Amino acid sequence: MHKFTGDSEIRWDGHTHGPYCRHGSSALMESYIVRAADLGFQRISLTEHPPLPDQWLKDVSVQRILGMDKEDLPRYLEDALVVKRKFQETIDVRIGYELDYLEDNEDFTWMLLERGKHVIEEVIISVHYLPGKNGMRCVDLSAQDIQEGLLTYYGCMERLVEVYFEHQERAITLAQKFDVPVRLGHVTLIDKFLRDLPAYDPEMRKPYLDDVFNMLAKSRIQLDANMAGIDIPSCGVSYPAMAEIIRAKEIGVSCIFGSDAHAPESIGRHYNVYATGFLE
Repeated sequence: MHKFTGDSEIRWDGHTHGPYCRHGSSALMESYIVRAADLGFQRISLTEHPPLPDQWLKDVSVQRILGMDKEDLPRYLEDALVVKRKFQETIDVRIGYELDYLEDNEDFTWMLLERGKHVIEEVIISVHYLPGKNGMRCVDLSAQDIQEGLLTYYGCMERLVEVYFEHQERAITLAQKFDVPVRLGHVTLIDKFLRDLPAYDPEMRKPYLDDVFNMLAKSRIQLDANMAGIDIPSCGVSYPAMAEIIRAKEIGVSCIFGSDAHAPESIGRHYNVYATGFLE
């Protein structure tokens, strides 16, 4: 029997993206909150992608859709505070970021936290980028992009997976210094295109994942139990898989459901899978 404890007893969608996300819906922020309340959620976290450093990616057109412009940041914080106050009698709205682990750019992360310190209540820290061919490359853009930008660079899936989890550990080490609650985002995002990439033995990554879980348990950083991968044909499972979420829970990691919604209709998606996985 797997039971929720602490914050995870609350019906909470802890990972959402609203109108400031350029690769999502332009629906109003409050429409996400109304949807969550209608589904019986007691809490929702607004975890928008903040800006990225200038020229973080060589392809400017790709970078543009992955983070908001710097001038949008104060507007996001102001709008989030408005809807938080508007719905305070209906649902607990948490204002946050989904921060990226930025190799050798930690000062930029601290700048974002400083600019939002009067509003930000929590953050997700995620690994979306790894060093690769011609600079930083996405781990979740497309299977072809991974092939061209990362597999040609690292030589094989096994080495790519190893480096990916090294960056997860670095992200946790950085996040331990934050003075707001933190979750580690979609820890197995590297599997988004698993069925379209060269096969590797999934058992080889188990020690890496367990090392991450142990770091989370010791640091009190939460795990984003992210359901988005279920809807990706090349993946088909949550990030991480439910069996791995249960293992993390058994190690002592606090796990928080996340729909990773990029449109109001995706709020709360597959919550039943998450809840059943713990209670079966």
